[in-house]
Amino acid sequence: MFTPRIRTASIAVALTGATIVGAAGVAGAASSSDEPTLESPAGIVAQVDDENRPELNIEERREARQERREARQADRAEVAELLGLDLDSLKEQIQNGATLADVAAAQGVETSAVVDLIVEQKTERVQAGVDNGRITQERADEILAELPEKVTTAVEEGRPERDRGDRGNRGPRGGGDATNEG
Repeated sequence: MFTPRIRTASIAVALTGATIVGAAGVAGAASSSDEPTLESPAGIVAQVDDENRPELNIEERREARQERREARQADRAEVAELLGLDLDSLKEQIQNGATLADVAAAQGVETSAVVDLIVEQKTERVQAGVDNGRITQERADEILAELPEKVTTAVEEGRPERDRGDRGNRGPRGGGDATNEG
């Protein structure tokens, strides 16, 4: 019924799961205090979670995500306004292969003005991330240090194309076999 490959994979998954569950149980039993330790699952989670980051429920996370989307949309509209275009027209030109530098030149706007505006917008968003606990100040400093160069490259060269077909060797969607063999 199962091919040897599927049977072997199933056994490997089961053994791995049992090992993880057993290790977590042993580590939890070995800890006699109520404080989480790095050996206990709760300790690992406590180490990963930033204590300054507020805990949000699902609805709050949706609202925060929507606010970020709206902020990005407002940023795009501001760039379009700088270029003397409406947002749809700018979007169409970008989708047709123009870079922001190409559009700026066609509109008689200095590329540096576009770069400066985008750097300002992104700096505000990074700082908002620090203020609401999404990122640390140290990480923000790293991002901001390389921001002008990255924005200049993106404005002049455009966004790199994404290969939506590359799934990282995980196989096709739906868990099917990559070949048509049954």
